Amino acid sequence: MSNVRSSVALLAATLLVALWASPAAAETVTITTPTSIAAGDSSLDGKDVVVSGSTLTIAGQHTFASLTLSSGAILTHEAGVAQPPVLSAATLTIDATSKIDVSGKGRTHLSGASGYVGGSHGGRGGLNATNETTNAAFGSIHEPTELGAGGGGGPSGNTSRGGGAIKLTVSGTLQLDGSILADGNLSVPGYYRAGGSGGSIWLDVGTLRGAGLVRAQGGDRSFSGYDQYLVAGGGGGRVALYYDQLE
Repeated sequence: MSNVRSSVALLAATLLVALWASPAAAETVTITTPTSIAAGDSSLDGKDVVVSGSTLTIAGQHTFASLTLSSGAILTHEAGVAQPPVLSAATLTIDATSKIDVSGKGRTHLSGASGYVGGSHGGRGGLNATNETTNAAFGSIHEPTELGAGGGGGPSGNTSRGGGAIKLTVSGTLQLDGSILADGNLSVPGYYRAGGSGGSIWLDVGTLRGAGLVRAQGGDRSFSGYDQYLVAGGGGGRVALYYDQLE
């Protein structure tokens, strides 16, 4: 009887070790057509997500097993979104042809700013005249999450937009060969509009590897050549980068 008990105990221990050593692989979801994921949509959470040659528009907080952008893929969010993406993954890979790009996805001209002035965020927007005022700089240096502000617009009220915002937490490796962008921009060419301010990029990663680009710069002005209607560029955004190892 003791031999039987010993055999059963050994078999149970072996099964436990096997289960502990071989966790179930996450399901892989490959996105090849334009896809939108809302803040409350958990359909991709816990999965290996591959975006290939298409665009993933996402809002709110999500946790993936891994995230890969390849073959010209773009991850972005809607303009002026109430809940910019807060994404977590064990690994994040952005190949040289792909990008996370929330440029021009921020706010329009903020109240209190006048005329054809650039939007402010991490830095003040430019002025086109000494009697103009722009919005004050705002947002956190260490934990940036704010959308950028747009620049002033022309007679029809059209304004530019600031850059959007994104936070990425990668417990393992961020392989960045493409780009992560949150630039301010101009909405539609042909009007006198100042540039929007850059948005927010917050990266917290284990290992940062690659030769890619991280940028949240202010947008240029839209100008058609009449000196009396000079307009200004947008202020810079905010980027916070934390890592354990740089390769």
